[in-house]
Amino acid sequence: RGGLETIRGDVQKKQFYLIDSSIINSMNKTILTTLLSLGVCNIAYSEGFNYDYIDTSIIRYDLESPTHKSHYDGYLVSASKSVSDNIHLLLEYTNTTRDSDPLDYALDFKTIGFGANYPLLKYENTDIVVDFLHSRWENAVTNGASISSSSSGKFNSIEIGIRNQFTDSLEITAGLERHDFVGDSLLYKGFSAGAIYKINDNFSLKLKGIRVKDSAPNTTDWGMSEIGIRYYF
Repeated sequence: RGGLETIRGDVQKKQFYLIDSSIINSMNKTILTTLLSLGVCNIAYSEGFNYDYIDTSIIRYDLESPTHKSHYDGYLVSASKSVSDNIHLLLEYTNTTRDSDPLDYALDFKTIGFGANYPLLKYENTDIVVDFLHSRWENAVTNGASISSSSSGKFNSIEIGIRNQFTDSLEITAGLERHDFVGDSLLYKGFSAGAIYKINDNFSLKLKGIRVKDSAPNTTDWGMSEIGIRYYF
């Protein structure tokens, strides 16, 4: 009888050992899978966003006041160049015109600036971007080949936004904007939203919209619509 009890005890110990080993192996596999998954996510996220690119776009400005609406059509060329992991330089040129027989209107912008970009560690594949810009605008009214009148000015801008890699091929952007005109009381505030759709490793389709309002009543508010191609270098 003592021998049977001993054998039964050994069998129970072996069963417990096998069950315990199975649980430990399962836990080890789960932990390993989790670590590998985190490693893959970290590797993908560590690649970050590319801030070396050139945008070429067709744009439309929509201007609206309580008594008048108009729009300007033209093109925009802009470039961004990273100088470190978190700093990039910005250049932009915009050329637009509005036909209004017998007069033609031209509105141009030349912009220079820099920005800071930092990853939001709590949100995968998301950067917060802060851009500081200085722009000069020129407006000319022509009657045929001669210039009837012209004006110009400057304004400073701050744009705070996010870049989010929504899917492997789709990036979405959103932000807040503030534009202060130098030597004037004009102050425009608003928002922007857009999307970047990847065509291949170098080219993407860009869509963006901006809407800003003047802080003063009975003045002109404006918006911008943009569609173009982004080239990464």
